[in-house]
Amino acid sequence: MRLSEGTAVVLFDMDGTLYQDFDFHRNYLRYLLRGTDCEDLTEDVVALADGVLSRGALPMNRFYRVCRPGRPKSPAELLARLRENMVEELPFARCYREGLGDLRFLGDPWEVAVYIAAALGTPERCGEAAFLRVRAEMEETALRADPALLALLEALRERYVTVLLSNSPEASAAGFIDRLGLSGAFSHVLYNAGKPLGLFENLRRGPGLAGVRGEQVLSVGDHAFNEIVNVHLAGGRTVWMNPYAPAPQIPCTRSVGSLEELMALLQKELL
Repeated sequence: MRLSEGTAVVLFDMDGTLYQDFDFHRNYLRYLLRGTDCEDLTEDVVALADGVLSRGALPMNRFYRVCRPGRPKSPAELLARLRENMVEELPFARCYREGLGDLRFLGDPWEVAVYIAAALGTPERCGEAAFLRVRAEMEETALRADPALLALLEALRERYVTVLLSNSPEASAAGFIDRLGLSGAFSHVLYNAGKPLGLFENLRRGPGLAGVRGEQVLSVGDHAFNEIVNVHLAGGRTVWMNPYAPAPQIPCTRSVGSLEELMALLQKELL
């Protein structure tokens, strides 16, 4: 079955899906650790995160229990502590029903940085300031989107209701989207989207979307917990952007490993 069959609404994620940046987690970790008891470990921790994202030092797309915070004797000890907190099962349905509790899902570089920093005892209050600082840097350095991507998004907007969903507030995300040249590429942009638990509730508040049903939705994203499995369980179709290997058995309709693959798939199956 083609992705177009029955699809009326196409949801897009930005970071890690339409926008690719493989370095931002480094400064995010630096800002998270600044002023903490583990600040002197910063560059070792950045190297550890690089190993997770590029070499699979920790399996991605898995659930982990939040580690008891504490200063490690070495990066190897920290990595071992993080690994031993991986959950063997994939409790998606329970977490959607009851919330994550003491679990985190390592679905993207943001999550990796937060998980590592939390294991080092970084206060939660540091997270928002670090995020906003990195987002501002991304806005300053981001290049405009590939014209071919923009043309594809505009063609999709002519056939479907296309919605860009961001969990960020408008104040921190709108300038970034504009810098990429994508602010007019979608039917709607929804900030503070509340992914994953509030995705459908907030989507239905959009213009003309009050009655949208799960089976009418195609979700395109890289974070399996936030954007893929929840839509799959609601009866929708999904395209999972996953650059990490090996991948666990995540329920999705299609999977791709790069923006180029994604663009080719959407061109073939939606237009």
